[in-house]
Amino acid sequence: AVFRAEDRGIPWELVKATLLGGYFHHFSKDMIRISKKFHGGTVVCVGKNVSENLVKIVTIEWKL
Repeated sequence: AVFRAEDRGIPWELVKATLLGGYFHHFSKDMIRISKKFHGGTVVCVGKNVSENLVKIVTIEWKL
């Protein structure tokens, strides 16, 4: 997912801020969406709950 963020031009600082302080939304049995609004748009990270304390990030998107 980090390589996908680099390809899309999303700075690592925004991804880190999203993971640490974003809004969590569970949308499936074990899937989770983390989003945070910034000045130019919204960073959305989609991941899978691997265990109680571990989330594996699958993809990272930038939405306007």
